[in-house]
Amino acid sequence: MSDTVFRKKIEEVEKPEERTEEVEKETEKRDRGVPTTEPIRKNGLSPLLFRQQFEKPFLSKLLGVEEVYDRLPVDLKENIDFVEEYFIELVKKGQKGNDEVSYKELIKYLENITNTKFATLTDKIAKIADFIKTIKRAKEYGKS
Repeated sequence: MSDTVFRKKIEEVEKPEERTEEVEKETEKRDRGVPTTEPIRKNGLSPLLFRQQFEKPFLSKLLGVEEVYDRLPVDLKENIDFVEEYFIELVKKGQKGNDEVSYKELIKYLENITNTKFATLTDKIAKIADFIKTIKRAKEYGKS
Protein backbone atom coordinates (compact mmCIF):
# COMPACT_ATOMS: atom_id res chain seq x y z
CA MET A 1 0.00 0.00 0.00
CA SER A 2 2.96 2.32 0.14
CA ASP A 3 2.82 2.67 -3.69
CA THR A 4 -0.47 4.60 -3.56
CA VAL A 5 -0.38 8.03 -5.23
CA PHE A 6 -2.94 10.66 -4.39
CA ARG A 7 -3.93 13.43 -6.76
CA LYS A 8 -3.02 16.94 -5.77
CA LYS A 9 -5.54 19.73 -5.72
CA ILE A 10 -4.91 22.33 -8.40
CA GLU A 11 -4.92 25.76 -6.85
CA GLU A 12 -4.56 27.89 -9.96
CA VAL A 13 -7.69 28.46 -12.03
CA GLU A 14 -7.47 29.88 -15.52
CA LYS A 15 -9.48 33.03 -16.07
CA PRO A 16 -11.50 33.37 -19.28
CA GLU A 17 -10.40 36.01 -21.75
CA GLU A 18 -11.84 39.42 -21.11
CA ARG A 19 -14.18 40.61 -23.82
CA THR A 20 -13.71 44.01 -25.33
CA GLU A 21 -16.56 46.48 -25.67
CA GLU A 22 -16.66 46.03 -29.47
CA VAL A 23 -17.03 42.26 -29.20
CA GLU A 24 -19.77 42.76 -26.57
CA LYS A 25 -21.68 45.16 -28.86
CA GLU A 26 -21.38 42.87 -31.89
CA THR A 27 -22.51 39.87 -29.86
CA GLU A 28 -25.45 41.85 -28.55
CA LYS A 29 -26.42 42.93 -32.09
CA ARG A 30 -26.18 39.35 -33.38
CA ASP A 31 -28.26 38.03 -30.50
CA ARG A 32 -30.99 40.58 -31.27
CA GLY A 33 -30.87 39.70 -34.99
CA VAL A 34 -29.62 43.12 -36.08
CA PRO A 35 -27.68 42.78 -39.34
CA THR A 36 -24.12 44.04 -39.12
CA THR A 37 -22.05 45.47 -41.92
CA GLU A 38 -18.64 44.03 -41.14
CA PRO A 39 -17.17 41.84 -43.90
CA ILE A 40 -15.23 39.48 -41.62
CA ARG A 41 -16.43 38.37 -38.22
CA LYS A 42 -15.69 35.55 -35.84
CA ASN A 43 -18.56 33.64 -37.49
CA GLY A 44 -17.04 34.06 -40.97
CA LEU A 45 -17.77 36.32 -43.90
CA SER A 46 -20.78 38.59 -44.14
CA PRO A 47 -22.91 37.34 -47.07
CA LEU A 48 -24.27 40.80 -47.84
CA LEU A 49 -20.84 42.38 -48.11
CA PHE A 50 -19.49 39.41 -50.04
CA ARG A 51 -22.09 40.09 -52.73
CA GLN A 52 -21.14 43.78 -52.82
CA GLN A 53 -17.40 43.16 -52.94
CA PHE A 54 -17.25 40.30 -55.43
CA GLU A 55 -20.53 40.84 -57.33
CA LYS A 56 -21.40 37.18 -56.85
CA PRO A 57 -23.82 35.52 -54.47
CA PHE A 58 -22.36 34.12 -51.26
CA LEU A 59 -24.07 30.82 -52.03
CA SER A 60 -21.70 30.37 -54.99
CA LYS A 61 -18.80 30.40 -52.51
CA LEU A 62 -20.51 27.86 -50.24
CA LEU A 63 -21.25 25.57 -53.17
CA GLY A 64 -17.72 25.82 -54.50
CA VAL A 65 -18.69 27.36 -57.84
CA GLU A 66 -17.40 30.85 -57.10
CA GLU A 67 -14.70 30.69 -59.77
CA VAL A 68 -17.01 29.43 -62.53
CA TYR A 69 -20.16 31.31 -61.50
CA ASP A 70 -20.13 33.46 -64.66
CA ARG A 71 -20.13 30.33 -66.85
CA LEU A 72 -22.96 28.46 -65.08
CA PRO A 73 -26.22 27.74 -66.93
CA VAL A 74 -28.72 30.58 -66.75
CA ASP A 75 -31.37 28.62 -64.82
CA LEU A 76 -28.85 27.57 -62.16
CA LYS A 77 -27.63 31.17 -61.76
CA GLU A 78 -31.23 32.38 -61.42
CA ASN A 79 -31.98 29.78 -58.74
CA ILE A 80 -28.79 30.65 -56.82
CA ASP A 81 -29.72 34.34 -56.97
CA PHE A 82 -33.26 33.54 -55.81
CA VAL A 83 -32.02 31.60 -52.75
CA GLU A 84 -29.59 34.43 -52.01
CA GLU A 85 -32.38 37.02 -52.18
CA TYR A 86 -34.44 34.91 -49.75
CA PHE A 87 -31.57 34.93 -47.27
CA ILE A 88 -31.16 38.69 -47.66
CA GLU A 89 -34.89 39.13 -46.92
CA LEU A 90 -34.51 37.08 -43.74
CA VAL A 91 -31.50 39.17 -42.65
CA LYS A 92 -33.33 42.44 -43.28
CA LYS A 93 -36.33 41.20 -41.29
CA GLY A 94 -33.98 40.28 -38.45
CA GLN A 95 -34.81 36.56 -38.58
CA LYS A 96 -31.27 35.51 -39.49
CA GLY A 97 -27.86 36.93 -38.68
CA ASN A 98 -25.65 38.36 -41.40
CA ASP A 99 -22.89 35.79 -41.07
CA GLU A 100 -21.59 32.64 -42.67
CA VAL A 101 -22.81 30.37 -39.86
CA SER A 102 -26.43 31.54 -40.21
CA TYR A 103 -26.28 31.06 -43.97
CA LYS A 104 -24.88 27.54 -43.66
CA GLU A 105 -27.57 26.65 -41.10
CA LEU A 106 -30.28 27.89 -43.47
CA ILE A 107 -28.89 25.90 -46.40
CA LYS A 108 -28.53 22.78 -44.27
CA TYR A 109 -32.12 23.20 -43.04
CA LEU A 110 -33.41 23.62 -46.60
CA GLU A 111 -31.40 20.60 -47.78
CA ASN A 112 -32.96 18.47 -45.04
CA ILE A 113 -36.50 19.64 -45.78
CA THR A 114 -36.17 19.13 -49.53
CA ASN A 115 -34.25 15.87 -49.08
CA THR A 116 -31.45 17.01 -51.39
CA LYS A 117 -28.40 16.42 -49.23
CA PHE A 118 -26.88 13.98 -51.73
CA ALA A 119 -28.46 15.37 -54.91
CA THR A 120 -26.50 16.96 -57.72
CA LEU A 121 -25.86 20.67 -57.49
CA THR A 122 -28.40 21.58 -60.17
CA ASP A 123 -31.16 19.44 -58.65
CA LYS A 124 -30.40 20.62 -55.12
CA ILE A 125 -30.59 24.33 -55.94
CA ALA A 126 -33.67 23.88 -58.15
CA LYS A 127 -35.59 22.03 -55.42
CA ILE A 128 -34.56 24.51 -52.74
CA ALA A 129 -35.63 27.43 -54.95
CA ASP A 130 -38.99 25.72 -55.66
CA PHE A 131 -39.50 25.15 -51.94
CA ILE A 132 -38.81 28.82 -51.18
CA LYS A 133 -41.26 29.86 -53.92
CA THR A 134 -43.87 27.62 -52.33
CA ILE A 135 -43.25 29.19 -48.91
CA LYS A 136 -43.62 32.68 -50.37
CA ARG A 137 -46.85 31.78 -52.18
CA ALA A 138 -48.28 30.29 -48.98
CA LYS A 139 -47.44 33.46 -47.04
CA GLU A 140 -49.03 35.66 -49.74
CA TYR A 141 -52.11 33.46 -49.75
CA GLY A 142 -52.35 33.71 -45.97
CA LYS A 143 -52.27 37.52 -46.11
CA SER A 144 -55.22 37.83 -48.47
